[in-house]
Formats: sequence, C-alpha cells, structure tokens
Amino acid sequence: MNGENFLAASLAAQAQASRSSSSDFAFRAPPEAESILFRFLPVSGGQFAARSPSEWFERCLAMGAQRFGCELPLEPGSLAPARVLVDFSDGRRSAFAARWFKASEGRYTVAFQERHGEGEKPLQEAQRAALELRSALEESAALAARLGLQAYSACFGRALAILRGEAGLPARPFWPVLGGAAGRLFDAAFASDVFEHRGGWGTLGRRCATEAGALEPYDRVVLRLFLATRHAAMAAAASAGCESDKKQGIPVHRPGFPARGLLRRLREAL
Repeated sequence: MNGENFLAASLAAQAQASRSSSSDFAFRAPPEAESILFRFLPVSGGQFAARSPSEWFERCLAMGAQRFGCELPLEPGSLAPARVLVDFSDGRRSAFAARWFKASEGRYTVAFQERHGEGEKPLQEAQRAALELRSALEESAALAARLGLQAYSACFGRALAILRGEAGLPARPFWPVLGGAAGRLFDAAFASDVFEHRGGWGTLGRRCATEAGALEPYDRVVLRLFLATRHAAMAAAASAGCESDKKQGIPVHRPGFPARGLLRRLREAL
C-alpha cells in the first residue's frame, strides 16, 4: 500500500484508539507528509480548517465524533482517494478524502476535504479480516516459494509471524501505537506491502509466473492478498482500542524478535 493509504489508515487508527481509551492523540505523520490540513464543510458561522491532525481530532470530538475508520481503494490501479471516516452522535457520517500536493523535494502537503459519507460498503469485522489475511498470506508464501521468489516468501512468512504475535515491526516514530489484536492486524497488513501500483508483485513476480506456466494462479493469489491487506488495514483502524484479544478470538503468542529492516531487505533482494 502506498503512503496515501498508510496515512489515512494510521490517522483513523490512532483517532479510534484515542477515542476508545480516552487517551492522548499521539499521532505523528510519516516523513513524506510535510504538512497536513483538514477542510470541514461549511456550517452556520462560516468555514473551518484544521491546520494539524490534533486540531482536526479535537474539532471532531467537539462535533460529537463517536467512531473513526477509513476507506481504502479496493481495485488495483484505482485513483480513488483514501478516506478517513467519522461517525457522529447525531447519525451523520463524514468522509475526509485526501489529496496530495508536492511541497518540497520528496515531501507533500496533504489536504483532507470533508464530504458527506454515503453508500459506504459494510466493514469486514476484525476477526474475519485477520483469518482471511492469514489464509491469503499462507497461500501467497507457498506460491512465492514455488516460483523461486524467496524474498517474497520470507516477507509473507514474517507478516504471518506478526499476525500471530510471534514477531513485531521495528519501532518507528510515525507508526500508530495500537497494541493488541488490532495492532497486530494493522502491522501485518502493512508488512505485506509488496504491491506495485497495478497490484502485482513487480515485473519479476509476473515474469517468474509466466515462465512457470502459473500465470492464472499467480493473478488469483496476488489479487486475493491485495484485497486481504486492505480489508485488514480498514478493520484494524476501525477496531483499534475497541476490543481485547480475547473478545476478538485471535490467539496471542509470545512476541519474538522484531522484523528489523524487513522491507529494506526485500527491496535490496529484488
């Protein structure tokens, strides 16, 4: 998933976790986001723009925000923006759609515009999303090993270990602090981020699948994991701070060593 999806998912996840636990909104933007602002729809008394995520969060709470979530594109190559969803106590739903504008070398200004939420698809529950992600990762790891894509197979294996609580990601200042089943689901979803813009595993993956006469199963498995990671990220954001591991029915294992440099090693191998 690209930075646009991560920003929307991490923003929603941290907001939901803070709202559920009545804790501080400890959100830090990823390094590529130089500044983030939010434009609210006009209300009586004029327009309002929040100049930071914390100001946006406080404004949403003041307006009666009850629940936060996100909506990510579910079609490979889609140009639809990632959106942060907010449900209010009066039954309204707002969707803050993100647009990115280049600000400086390698950095961007991100503008979230509020829109009335309408017609969103029902969200997959966290337990079901975790089970689907686990199954998709297992299938993907097996196919990657069969095609000789060892770096991909190792990446998917590590994501499975994260999902089971046997490993973790290195500490990063811009990563949402979620903990529990929601945190593992969020981390595993983004640890599986090996997709190019069109949803494949890069030119190497498709070439290996073609040479092995396995293009049809490759396309099917890739699409399945693509969808599973996005459903998992959305479910994790919406369930952050809401339920314990026991209630969600996701087993807890003793944590192992963090996956230091996992994605860096994958990119170097390719």
